[in-house]
Amino acid sequence: MKEIKVQLYRNENDSYVELWKTLEPVNGKPKYYGRYTYADLGTWYYVCDPLGYCELDSQVKDDIMFIICDENGNECVRYSNADENPIPKFSTYMKKKWEEFSKNIEHNVENYTLNFWSEALTGETTYSINQWLLTFKDPDLYKKEIDDMYGYDENWTSRTKEIAYKPIPGTEFEYLGHRYQFTRVTCEHEICGVRYFEFLCTDSPYTMEDMPWIKNKTYVRNYGYQGNWFDPTNVGKMLDKRSARKLVIDKLKKLYPQTEKSYERKMLYVDGNYCYEKSYGDIAEALIGKDLQKSKVLELVDNLKEVTEDIVFVNTRENKQKIKEKYPGIYGYDWCLL
Repeated sequence: MKEIKVQLYRNENDSYVELWKTLEPVNGKPKYYGRYTYADLGTWYYVCDPLGYCELDSQVKDDIMFIICDENGNECVRYSNADENPIPKFSTYMKKKWEEFSKNIEHNVENYTLNFWSEALTGETTYSINQWLLTFKDPDLYKKEIDDMYGYDENWTSRTKEIAYKPIPGTEFEYLGHRYQFTRVTCEHEICGVRYFEFLCTDSPYTMEDMPWIKNKTYVRNYGYQGNWFDPTNVGKMLDKRSARKLVIDKLKKLYPQTEKSYERKMLYVDGNYCYEKSYGDIAEALIGKDLQKSKVLELVDNLKEVTEDIVFVNTRENKQKIKEKYPGIYGYDWCLL
């Protein structure tokens, strides 16, 4: 059986392919192989354009044994495609170790999938850490800074820096001969000054790296974000858009519940001399406007029945007729009053 010594050259890409480099050059140059890691299969492949798109070619035959070596060239494990994969990809192993170590570490777990779709569809974050930071985005205190950021929430939540590092005792582990640990990183918001923790997988001991595209900042070299912690009793005067809208939506649904006669889950909303078909969320946004002070939003919720009386209706034929009688000559946007 042919044996090939390899070292990990690049971690898994978006196509679930790790890139491995041979220790012994072929014709004076290293050769590259791919390891397909979807569901931790660990199947060896030849690859096309290894330093570019790294596309899988044909599967390596079972009679070729790969000897996986650490960064110093020492053998860690060996297997061929005829064997069961003995080593999961790093991200799987790292998450397993964090689950093992973090049972007694207070931290918040974020839903990455939910946040991805929320930001893609509405531009709003679902991360608890970002929602907490946005409570301090107070225009009464930081109007100039907020204006300089064009008001964008993501510009506010990204204005943080790392200021302290504390290795978490007892969380060291080894993967392919390299030592790792989990490190608690203290972060500080550059404008409002609030602090919170991030939990990262780092080298053991941790190492620092520069990011040339970000001036005057250094960051700990990390291999995976595991969670965060902030003081939930220390909050600002503001609300993030998503949380504010949810408070109003929940109250609207209680005041104006949908019925079997309702159309397309839309409500009727009177604004001036027009009547619109809008969702609960659209109406909530219109009522909130741009003022996200928590006290103002809660005041709106408390007085929502009075505020929305005669301007918000469940979308039924009876209510359409009621609107036309109450507001003679009103226009129905998109024929919503037909």
